[in-house]
Amino acid sequence: MVLMPDNKMNNTASGTTPSSSQNDNNDLKKWPEGIPIPETFICPLSRRLMVDPVIDKEGNSYERTAIQIYLTATEGISPTGKQHLKVSELIENRGLKMAIEVALQNALVEQKKSNKRGGKMG
Repeated sequence: MVLMPDNKMNNTASGTTPSSSQNDNNDLKKWPEGIPIPETFICPLSRRLMVDPVIDKEGNSYERTAIQIYLTATEGISPTGKQHLKVSELIENRGLKMAIEVALQNALVEQKKSNKRGGKMG
């Protein structure tokens, strides 16, 4: 399953103004219109493209800010409800972050090629 960027929604990668921990990720501002976003790049909590993905001890990936907010609201219960989870136990998911960055660059190249051909993506 893939998601398509929606003109009615904020297409910024984080969906909000980046936090200070996300300032290094400003290159992921927009996913090109008309190019599907792989579902694995979407945070299951925020339903937005992940910019600063982290992984929990169960192997689930989330946008850092989204999981921090969730854990604060639930007093540390993981989204799967299987165990307690501390923010300090979250680990940067560098592999996923790199995959998102590469896919974004490829999507931008495809968008440029399409624009040169005069065609529309999607």
